[in-house]
Amino acid sequence: MADVTISSLPLGIPSGNSIIPFSQGGQTYSTYIAQLSSLPFIPKAWVSFNGSSGTTVDSEFRCSIFDSYNINKVVRTSTGVYFIYFATLMNNSNYAIVGTPGDSVYRAVGLTKSTVTTTSFRINTFDTGGYNQTNCGFINVVIFGN
Repeated sequence: MADVTISSLPLGIPSGNSIIPFSQGGQTYSTYIAQLSSLPFIPKAWVSFNGSSGTTVDSEFRCSIFDSYNINKVVRTSTGVYFIYFATLMNNSNYAIVGTPGDSVYRAVGLTKSTVTTTSFRINTFDTGGYNQTNCGFINVVIFGN
């Protein structure tokens, strides 16, 4: 991506309880994004994927990703079990994970803390009628942390 210089937009960098405006000389978009991404309320990664379809690559079933940020791949290891891998590692394994299934049926997303690492984490999708693990055609996950 080419750098875009921002000089006339009324933007700035959040700092504590105030905003430091861009200087008259401008600031590049890349610098602005890098500074924003260090803030704790900005997602460090997110993914929207189809847990029901994908392709096999290197003996892994990789789910079809609709769109994502900082996600390398989503691997389904068994029915309703997905490992999500980061493109850029997290600084620690104390990040927050928020997930929502979006099928037309009643589903839930669960996670196990012991599977959370700096490289990946596991989620499970369930049918809320019988609480059986099931594949889900539309799953969204957002990650917050350092």
